Amino acid sequence: MERDEIRLDQHAENIHKWMKEHYSYYFAYGSCMNRTSFRKTASNFLVIGAAKLPDYKVAFSRSAKKRKGGIADIVHAPNEMMEGVLYFVPNELIHRIDIREHADDQRKHPIYRKINVTVLVDEIKVSAFTYEVIEKENEEVCPHEEYREIIRKGADLLSETYQQKLYSHMLNLRQN
Repeated sequence: MERDEIRLDQHAENIHKWMKEHYSYYFAYGSCMNRTSFRKTASNFLVIGAAKLPDYKVAFSRSAKKRKGGIADIVHAPNEMMEGVLYFVPNELIHRIDIREHADDQRKHPIYRKINVTVLVDEIKVSAFTYEVIEKENEEVCPHEEYREIIRKGADLLSETYQQKLYSHMLNLRQN
């Protein structure tokens, strides 16, 4: 290896280290998949693309007044695979996502808690954070049509098959 190549490799390592210290991967599966909606919370982010979360499924396990119906949640489900959008977000903005998800330390009764997950992007494992509902209701709650539409528009990066499955699931809740 020549000296210039060694310096370039060291520079690339330094950049990678800096990025890992200042940015995190966020796996979004509900309204935050919608980039227009998410931009209101985090003004600066990079869309990595579709990601898969093995052994989980999406559910609408809690009602929220703000959303006028059920809100998205992840539920452990062996042998299932859910999809979502993976973002690369500055660590300094994570508190804003916590606030949006009602998962910040300032709340007496938080709705979500932040958890670490391992998602797959083109079969490559990536460590990310996401949110899960703390107090789930016994049965799923139908999401309001406005919320369904935000999710549907945000799911455009996901596989066609998963988009159809997700939307059908939301509509079936309405009919039950």
